[in-house]
Amino acid sequence: MIKSTITYLLLGLTSLSFAQTLTGTLLSQDTKESIPFATVRITKNYGVITNTEGNFSIVVNQFTTKDSIEFSSMGFKTKRIAIGDFKNNQKVILETAVNELGEVFLKDQSLTGRELIDKFLKNKNKNYATKANSYNIFIRNKYQSTYKDYGFELKKANYLSKKIENNINKELEALSKSVIGETSTYFTEKLVDFNYLNQDSVHLKPYRAIELSSSTSNNDVEEIQNRAFKKIFEKLENSNSFKVRTFIIRVADSLDLSGINEQLKDQPDTLDVKSVSRNIKGTLNRYTFTNTLFEPLAEPDDYAFEIDDVTSFNNQMVYVVNYAPDRNRAKYIGKFYITAKDFAIVKLTQRLAEGKSESKLNLKFLFGIKFDAYLNTKEVTYFKTENGTYYPKYIKSINKQYFYLDRKFVFKENNDDRSERLKFKLEILAEADNTNETELFVVNQRKLSVEDYSLLKEAKPMIIEQFKNYSPEIWKDQNVLEATKEIKTY
Repeated sequence: MIKSTITYLLLGLTSLSFAQTLTGTLLSQDTKESIPFATVRITKNYGVITNTEGNFSIVVNQFTTKDSIEFSSMGFKTKRIAIGDFKNNQKVILETAVNELGEVFLKDQSLTGRELIDKFLKNKNKNYATKANSYNIFIRNKYQSTYKDYGFELKKANYLSKKIENNINKELEALSKSVIGETSTYFTEKLVDFNYLNQDSVHLKPYRAIELSSSTSNNDVEEIQNRAFKKIFEKLENSNSFKVRTFIIRVADSLDLSGINEQLKDQPDTLDVKSVSRNIKGTLNRYTFTNTLFEPLAEPDDYAFEIDDVTSFNNQMVYVVNYAPDRNRAKYIGKFYITAKDFAIVKLTQRLAEGKSESKLNLKFLFGIKFDAYLNTKEVTYFKTENGTYYPKYIKSINKQYFYLDRKFVFKENNDDRSERLKFKLEILAEADNTNETELFVVNQRKLSVEDYSLLKEAKPMIIEQFKNYSPEIWKDQNVLEATKEIKTY
């Protein structure tokens, strides 16, 4: 008996040591559908979010078999399962939370949807984590382009014979035709530490950056564009610089050809640390409601707010407030989930109302330019810090844009001797639909002291690793977003 018990314990310990990462899927008991963006955590500050397919992976090697994994999502009952009882790839079923007090609570309150928004605005400065914090952040991007038309044509190049110019144009045409009608897709992922001391003092430390792309479905358009420019500029010397004009607009007074040729060289892509840091700072500022507010919070008089429901989230009573345009200039619809206790937004969704655009421009017949950002959706979920303030745990945005460009660019060399001055014209035609999906997941958050910030060193350049196929080894033992089926089968 003792031997059997010891064997059982050893087997349990062995299985746990090998199963350091547990995976599973959250499903609704009523609909049998997966539950996206649900919370899966072991402690208040340690957990993950399910992906768009309801799947998750969580590293558990620092916990015991007696510790529990907590599963929660807006409108569902919270469920806990001991790590020792959890089977890998298990389907976790969540029951709908029947809020028996909801109607009574609503009747006892005289608050309107607009009054809840006003209370949120009054309390936002104390409710959100806007002071010094360090965030470990995972970011995933999906880029997709479908080109309806695409092409280059070189004209009146006085440094080339007509025969060579025609040959170059034939090659450019062949390159362009390979793009038209095709959809290219690629993914990028990065794991970083973002340290925020104040608005003027931020620091980014990258751990890893990858790009998932293949020769048949990656950013082929960028590659073909580079090849096209190489064809056009390879006959010119690096010492040449040009004035560039399109229509009556001067684009550049001294376009340095050496700089262009340097950019066109085959070399590893590196992570733009400053750009990533700037984007994260802007995103966190936006969703901790720092400095400026976005619609409809910035212009509440332009919107109609209505209490749609009362539900529970992380054991809190939460109002569900719908909003929609009440004036013609307003353009968003969505929901705010506002706590009844401290009037904090703990979740929000937003999309463009029918017939609205994020931004648009139509100068197709005058300047050969048309642009329409016709789809913009957002979903944000918040967690609570140990000191009671909230921070955005998960942010997802999807942007879709149509653009059309048909422009002629005139290049004239900066040469005082007109007889020796190089000239050529370049016609560019592009018509495409672009999609950019971004997911930002805060793996963990902690307070940041002035002393800790002072010890941070400037980040070294990081090469973006290239992968043609997805591998689970890429983020092994990291609490990042579980890869979707689209990524796994890429």
